[in-house]
Amino acid sequence: MTDSQHILLVDDSELILDLIEEQVSSLLSQVDFQRASNGEEALALCTKNRFDLILTDIVMPKLDGLELIESIRKQAQGLLLTAADCPVLIVSSYVDRNVYDFAKVHEPCLILRKPFSIQHLADQLKALLGEIDAETSKKLG
Repeated sequence: MTDSQHILLVDDSELILDLIEEQVSSLLSQVDFQRASNGEEALALCTKNRFDLILTDIVMPKLDGLELIESIRKQAQGLLLTAADCPVLIVSSYVDRNVYDFAKVHEPCLILRKPFSIQHLADQLKALLGEIDAETSKKLG
């Protein structure tokens, strides 16, 4: 990768944010993180920053992850995203049929169920970002 990947992490658990940041950093060589503890903060960050990927929990105060994704898709023209269809990875233990249906409507959007393995995280990142460092791919493959 030549440019840094800009990733927004959204979760109301500081522990989960730390874990995801650590694991993503081990998979991608150049990554810049911004954090938000709820959807409202995340939406505000999207008006000031460009992101290549958003990882979000579902259940959060103020504005949940699904409402965040809907807002991003509806307001994409006013947000500083890489494109109107910025990839989203939903990382949550609360996943049902409605969430899968939601993800299909709001593509590109994938789901990673908590708890997750680093291999599953790598697969989802690769699907959304299109690349993971060659060395990392060899280690995981």
